[in-house]
Amino acid sequence: MVKVGCNLYSVLFQRFVALFVLGSTVCAQEVNRELTLEDYLDEVLDANDRIQIAVLQTEIGLRRRDAEGTLYHPELVINGQYQDMSRPNTAQQERSLSGLAEFDQQSQLYSTGVESMIPGGGRVRLGYSVNRLKNNLQGTSSIFGTARPPGSEYVTFTGVSLVQPLLKNAWGAELTPLRIAAQESFIAFQGYRRELMRVITQAETLYWDLYYAQQRVDFLDESVATTGKLLADTKVKQTVGSASPLEVLEVESALAQRQAQLLDAQQAVIANMNRLLSLSASDRQSAEQQVVVVDSPNLSPIGDYTYLAAQNNARQWNPDLAAQNREILKQKIRLNYARNQRHPELNLTSDYGFNGLGNSPGTSFDDVSNGDFATWSVGIELRLPLDGGIRSKKQLEAVTLEVQQAELALESMETEVSTGISAALHNMKSTYSSVGNHDKVVEFYTNLLNTQLERLDVGTVDNQQVLETEEDLLEAKIQSLMAKILFRQAVLQYHSLCGTVLKERNLELTQDLLAQQTQSLVELGGISPSDFDKYRLKLSRFQRLGIQEKAQ
Repeated sequence: MVKVGCNLYSVLFQRFVALFVLGSTVCAQEVNRELTLEDYLDEVLDANDRIQIAVLQTEIGLRRRDAEGTLYHPELVINGQYQDMSRPNTAQQERSLSGLAEFDQQSQLYSTGVESMIPGGGRVRLGYSVNRLKNNLQGTSSIFGTARPPGSEYVTFTGVSLVQPLLKNAWGAELTPLRIAAQESFIAFQGYRRELMRVITQAETLYWDLYYAQQRVDFLDESVATTGKLLADTKVKQTVGSASPLEVLEVESALAQRQAQLLDAQQAVIANMNRLLSLSASDRQSAEQQVVVVDSPNLSPIGDYTYLAAQNNARQWNPDLAAQNREILKQKIRLNYARNQRHPELNLTSDYGFNGLGNSPGTSFDDVSNGDFATWSVGIELRLPLDGGIRSKKQLEAVTLEVQQAELALESMETEVSTGISAALHNMKSTYSSVGNHDKVVEFYTNLLNTQLERLDVGTVDNQQVLETEEDLLEAKIQSLMAKILFRQAVLQYHSLCGTVLKERNLELTQDLLAQQTQSLVELGGISPSDFDKYRLKLSRFQRLGIQEKAQ
């Protein structure tokens, strides 16, 4: 009976241990969260506020450009005016006005018209006006015996007028705000590309930093396991008298050193993990959850990267160079406008129309329709500053200096980019070669450690030699890992300088395509927090999938 009870207890205990191990494995699978580089970049694009701010800044530039594009749109102008006038008449006026000592009149003027700017800087107006006059002359006779009917009179005019600048503000100068807005819109778009590349580069750097920290923990785990096994074997040898207590202490000291390094490495993993999650505005589900990066650095062939190709890419894709080129164009537009403002203001004025008069608006308009009373005029208006145009002269000098400043800034940027590309290519070549050399060193020390462990069993080497070799192997693994990380960082620097970070990841957008996506803000009816979240998801999905779909 006791034997049966013991067997039953043993079976139950074994099942409990099996369930505990299985539960621990499941919990570990739930706690650890595997993260690929592509998934992490998607999270960053979905949540990073700096990118969204840059998108909105780009849209602001587009809206300003579109606003300036309405330059030639016509405007409807409607005026209404009431006037009550009373004045004494001079002796001459009194004789001509049938002896009236004063003149009293009430007028109601109504006018409407369409005004618009035309190419060349002129302003044209097509209008109609009617003026209702009621005065104390109506119902009396003139000195020639002509009787004026009592009641109101209606004076009507319909015609077109033109004011055309001939020097200042003429022949394209009116397009200056539109041209400047177009350049600023493109500069804002390059700012969006720059911010997007900066965030992606930062995200990938954080990803490889966490990869390095986690791999270092794995290497130290292996080192601790190897040293722990060596300590256990040394203690066994001590019990049989083939190892001294000093040898045991030596191995214990080495094990404690590696365990301390492992704790530091684990703390580095937590710190790098928090930095990685903060960029994507996400957090761990619990304090025990670990984010495990699963991608390894890709060592692409170094022959694919050349200085000439990098220079060509930088001239085409680098956002800083592209934006500075547009800044120069913008300043030259301002320079041309400043030169135009140095001219005197000389305007051609002209108008042509028909007059009408009657006891009602209808009869007055009949005169206009008949075209019996036409009127036209042509004139020239000249305005000259009495100080010789000091203001416009100083503005021209200032803009000239700003053009030179922008050109010098571009030269400085091109020099920095060229130098940076040269340094990045050198770093890529050196780290690429270093990876191969470190891998050979790792292979050598791995074989040497295995050989020394076999020799340790037969007593031809001692613990100190094995520990030194194991430590050299650990250092070689870390150096090889660091070389791979440095190579990826050099590649990122290369693509950042070339401006091809987005192109390499199929995230490149044109300004028009970005504007189409940002238009969803208007379609959603505002920029409330919930609407903006929908927009951010839509934009990020388009960035990931839109280019491929467009290519198909």
